[in-house]
Order: sequence, then C-alpha cells, then structure tokens
Amino acid sequence: SGTPSSSKSATPAPTVSLDALPRDEQLAELVKAVRATGGNVAQAAARLGISRPKAYRLLEGTNLEDLRGKTGP
Repeated sequence: SGTPSSSKSATPAPTVSLDALPRDEQLAELVKAVRATGGNVAQAAARLGISRPKAYRLLEGTNLEDLRGKTGP
C-alpha cells in the first residue's frame, strides 16, 4: 500500500503501427483520433504513436475546422 500503480497509462499504446497501414487507412485513423481529442492534432498524433509533423502531413488537404467541429459563417 502507498505505492503508486504504474499499470495505468494516460495514452494507450497503438496496437498496430500506423505505418503498416495504407495511407487512406492512416488518414482515417488519424481523423478519428483528432475528433476524439476535440481537434487536438498533437494529442491525436501521440495517441497513434506518430510525430505531430507526420500527422499534419497526413492531414494535408483536410479541412481541420471540419474535424474540430467548427462551422463557417
């Protein structure tokens, strides 16, 4: 007792390397993670075990405002 539990992890490790997936599936997983983090690309990248710059490269051409749930005028 009194010993902190080290079995708890704030960010679960990815079960499959994102690099092992085709690009369209990588993007789909990243989009899900971005939505799950409320639009936070850095947190989504960390959840997937990729760098933030790689996440942004995958998201090129994707409207981030749509992913973040914001709408235009």
